[in-house]
Amino acid sequence: MTTPIIDRPPTFTEFANSPAPWLPDQPLWEQNAGSVGAVSALVAQDYPHVAEVVTFDPTVMPPKEQRVALWKLWMGRQHGRQDGEDGGKVEIRPERREAYMAALGGIAIGEKPLMKPIDVDPNVEYHQALANCGTPEEDVERLKLANKPNVKEIVMLTGQRKRGMWSHIESEKSAEAVLNAIATKTGKDIDAVWAASPFLQEQLMRPGADGEWTGPLPTEYEIVRTAVEAEFFDLIDWGNYEETVVTQPPVGANEETHYMDGDRLVTVPPREEGAVTYHLTDGRKVHVVNGAAVARPNAAPRANSTSIAEEAMHYVPVPDKANVVAITAVPHFRGGMDTIIAYLKNNPGRIARADIAASKLGPNTDLVAALGELMATMKADARLRALLRGGNPDSAELLDI
Repeated sequence: MTTPIIDRPPTFTEFANSPAPWLPDQPLWEQNAGSVGAVSALVAQDYPHVAEVVTFDPTVMPPKEQRVALWKLWMGRQHGRQDGEDGGKVEIRPERREAYMAALGGIAIGEKPLMKPIDVDPNVEYHQALANCGTPEEDVERLKLANKPNVKEIVMLTGQRKRGMWSHIESEKSAEAVLNAIATKTGKDIDAVWAASPFLQEQLMRPGADGEWTGPLPTEYEIVRTAVEAEFFDLIDWGNYEETVVTQPPVGANEETHYMDGDRLVTVPPREEGAVTYHLTDGRKVHVVNGAAVARPNAAPRANSTSIAEEAMHYVPVPDKANVVAITAVPHFRGGMDTIIAYLKNNPGRIARADIAASKLGPNTDLVAALGELMATMKADARLRALLRGGNPDSAELLDI
């Protein structure tokens, strides 16, 4: 294998006057050649049977066939690949975690690290914080990260996914587990929140018909609404709930859809709500968007960061000359980039600045996710550069990366 070279110090000239001045002149692959090479060397050492796949010159982007193979190894079934017993994924053994963290720890996009938290810039007045969502604990982390005095509105980006999709995670095994996790993370009295909230009493614990899409486990939208009501408990006008907590119907198509799971036809029900806005007593707003599930190759439909962002703009328009910050979590920097791409593409000339902030690596995040994010972030990096240069981020050439 080519001897890994030292990562290149980033420079910032080409995009200095763009909405993303933090984006360096060097593409991700070029800036981080040494660290990417170190990661690949570890995988080759631990898994000799895939050594050929992960062995490449780290100074240049791997060819398409190799990129697809790496995607299978590092992304797995949940991202649309079903090759192998577990989507083809390799695993990282606990005793090797420190070595992988050291190699991954050197990777950055400009000066923004892939594996370390990134705070919201306190020197910028943001009109909107756009937060991708995850597990109940991660949702609270991202709410806290977005809950800054220099952020006017928080937009939580949730979407349709199978109920219980992450039920292997302790905090999503039941509605009670969701409540307990959110209570622990927010430090709020969840019994008091429950007693005050019509939503929790009427929606969260309602029994559902058996099925991945209709069962009793909470949806992502319901989980995030619960997190919002706990985190901002003291700023919600509970006595005027119906007037200050306003729901919106879904925009666009909202019909029942179907997909095949093996030889079984599965129904995805339409959404009951498209978004909700909490008008807080301090004048700020928190919005929770419920994006529609979208088709994924070889996997169940699920909303993604781009599809939810594109819907969110209908519910919460972007003001002119806005500063926005995308909120994601380690190692999903790519999710923030996808959100920024969607917002810049659909609001040409309206966004003055688009930053990224990230909460810490979650307790339920498998470190192998960071390997998959290398490939996904490489693609998002190329797409964002194309957009800022006046090109098409959705060109066949870029989508094929």
